[in-house]
Amino acid sequence: MPPRLGFGAHRISTAAHASALRRSLDLGVCGLIDTSPNYGESERIVGRVVREWREHRGKERELTVVTKVGVLQGADLADARERELRGRPWPGVLKLSPDAWHCISPEYIEHSVWRSSAALGSPPDVVLLHNPEFFIADQLARGRHTAAATSAAAVAADDSGRCEDLYDGFYARLGDAFAALAACHGGRFGVSSNLVGCRYGVSGRANDAEAVELAKVCGDAFP
Repeated sequence: MPPRLGFGAHRISTAAHASALRRSLDLGVCGLIDTSPNYGESERIVGRVVREWREHRGKERELTVVTKVGVLQGADLADARERELRGRPWPGVLKLSPDAWHCISPEYIEHSVWRSSAALGSPPDVVLLHNPEFFIADQLARGRHTAAATSAAAVAADDSGRCEDLYDGFYARLGDAFAALAACHGGRFGVSSNLVGCRYGVSGRANDAEAVELAKVCGDAFP
């Protein structure tokens, strides 16, 4: 039976962190490693440890490496800023804060998957869209869910005040992102997101206003 535990590689950066990951692999307790481009040096450390571990063992035990695409921080944010200065910005960028942007445009997804593959030393097994609900939170913060921001005819709010044109647009955006992942990534893909009903939201407002409906993701956006 393959290991049922995973190793969360958020912000791992030291030799001690790398040793802990290597030890979990040696003991056979780790079957999945979760990393992301915005986790500092995490992808590079994970890639090096996994590569050395596989070479040492001589054969590959079942191991799944998961990374993400969407949140731009650190080197990816610096690169996005430079592109903007050159007049070649990534389309669909959300500037969440001075230290974090977000983008899941098809062009950026292809670029990000390529960079992650280079950092890891091989293509990841799984790529997840990282908190795509930042789009909803951004639109709500800008007041774009109100009739004042769009034509009344284009807005159809339900009893909770959710305006369905906004959410329909969000799931269409997810569909485009999934199509881009299918085109540039040979492995599995999905979402890493706050779901409706969980305790947290990305902006601190009511979770159900901005969270992802799993049934919609599995149905409309990802048939």
